[in-house]
Amino acid sequence: MRKTTVTCDRCKFNIPEKDQVWQIKLAYQCYPTKPDVSHIQPKAEWCRKCMEELGLLGDKYKVTVDHPVPPPEPTLEDIIRAIVREEVDS
Repeated sequence: MRKTTVTCDRCKFNIPEKDQVWQIKLAYQCYPTKPDVSHIQPKAEWCRKCMEELGLLGDKYKVTVDHPVPPPEPTLEDIIRAIVREEVDS
């Protein structure tokens, strides 16, 4: 069995269900000379929490779903400090 996990492009949360992901695209329309709508690529995929934070979901989609934000990845300085601590402690 395969399981697909999608990552939110805004907060980097791993979303286990594909239906909880919204594709974000920026569109623009030029008036009055060109009435058609053009899309700027690329698109982004955002989770429900990010969509709600920016007020992009209507009342139809509002559901209280909390998910923890993953801790930030360690910086180079954090990694160096950890290595120095290990050397000092041993």
